[in-house]
Amino acid sequence: IKEVIKNIPLNVFVSSYKRTEQTWENVKKGLDRNNLTVEFDPRLREMEHTQWKDPKERIKRMAEYADMGFFYRYKYAESAADVYERVTTFLNELKNERRSKRWYEVQRDCLIVSHNMTLKAVLMKFCKIHDREYKNFPELDNCSPIFLDTYDFKTATINYDLTVGNKDLMKFLKEQEQKK
Repeated sequence: IKEVIKNIPLNVFVSSYKRTEQTWENVKKGLDRNNLTVEFDPRLREMEHTQWKDPKERIKRMAEYADMGFFYRYKYAESAADVYERVTTFLNELKNERRSKRWYEVQRDCLIVSHNMTLKAVLMKFCKIHDREYKNFPELDNCSPIFLDTYDFKTATINYDLTVGNKDLMKFLKEQEQKK
């Protein structure tokens, strides 16, 4: 991460879940600079799942989820669409802040430390991936960085040089780009 970010001031946004805070603490050790700000944001938390008491019920619901995908909501839980909406509010607020004068006075990169479904929602929004493609979205590698460079907040377009270690994810995103 340090090699990609270099010495540009950094705004860090971290999910408020404990395991993500622990990940951030380890990432922070590799950054040798003082010009970063950190904000913990509950909108970056992982998708809320339900608790299963009956294994047969779990298998049944997992099959329904596999069939319905993006919009399926377990009882007492969130759907991927709910996570997408939550992440969209975060990204819209970030876009509005970046348009403000304080962001243009000094160039700042953003680092988001979050979870699988939450980061998928970020990629769906930035890369304009349709919700019907959600079922084809590969799982993200645990603790593997994804770099998007650069997002133009004035025009709300992404001109990205995507760097991903996960080959399945890279292949999926290239396929999505070709569909546009």
